[in-house]
Amino acid sequence: MFLYFIFFILYLQFHTINGWWCNGHMLVASIASRNLNNNTVKALEPYITEHALSYPKSNSFITSACWADDLKTYGNMANEEWHFATFPYIKSAIFDSLDNFRNDSMVIWAINQAKNILTSKTTLLQDKSRYLSFLIHFVGDIHQPLHIATLFSSDFKAPEGDRGGNKYDIKGENEDNLHMFWDAGVGMWEDEQDRPLNNSGIKYLDSWTDKIISLYPKDKFTDLLNEKNVEEWAKENFEFAVDMVYNTPLNEKPSDDYINKSRDICMRLVALAGYRLANLLNEINYTV
Repeated sequence: MFLYFIFFILYLQFHTINGWWCNGHMLVASIASRNLNNNTVKALEPYITEHALSYPKSNSFITSACWADDLKTYGNMANEEWHFATFPYIKSAIFDSLDNFRNDSMVIWAINQAKNILTSKTTLLQDKSRYLSFLIHFVGDIHQPLHIATLFSSDFKAPEGDRGGNKYDIKGENEDNLHMFWDAGVGMWEDEQDRPLNNSGIKYLDSWTDKIISLYPKDKFTDLLNEKNVEEWAKENFEFAVDMVYNTPLNEKPSDDYINKSRDICMRLVALAGYRLANLLNEINYTV
């Protein structure tokens, strides 16, 4: 266990944080926005308005989904470790018989902390507005499998491993490592949209939101939506990483079969993240 702890501590020094790219995060928020009840929409309005005063690119519920990544462009790196809850995937004859080390901090803690702040009677409106944006973003992050898993193997040794797929090179058309490939929705969501959203961006997100909801309506996730434990969400996505994400050879072009299956998984995970985010926000007892 001590060896796994050392792996994790050293891993933090090298991990690159991104999550879904902005389009993926906005799609999570877009799906959530269609599932918020009227009371929640009304309760969130002061937070969104307050947030937009300091961050005009994040002037809506949907565009605020990208704000946690925008912070890096403002020189603010203080919250980088909040974006992930890495569970090392140990793929080696030496370690296969042992349980994988599991970490329940970082994004798991951040989501729960954001929930607590939004219910606080003493937290300032400005702080609540920021933590709403954090919450929207981190629910997306925890549903990106490579924010939950990093591979340790003969190719990717400690202390870095493969850095959540950042060192797992592939020959994609536009992305050259596995993490970037999945951040882009396996190539589906590469076209960056201007923020604040213009008519073209709104149309782009509405079209994708319609498609994802039609393929993965809320009633397909009844059992999963009953799961409220955020750590369990992370465990689910660790299993996706182990069972599917890493099933493409290192330094090779992903097969059409892998791409098609992975795109379905991306849409499924974005849908589930959106529904879970809406449920979470609908259940909060807001105090301004």
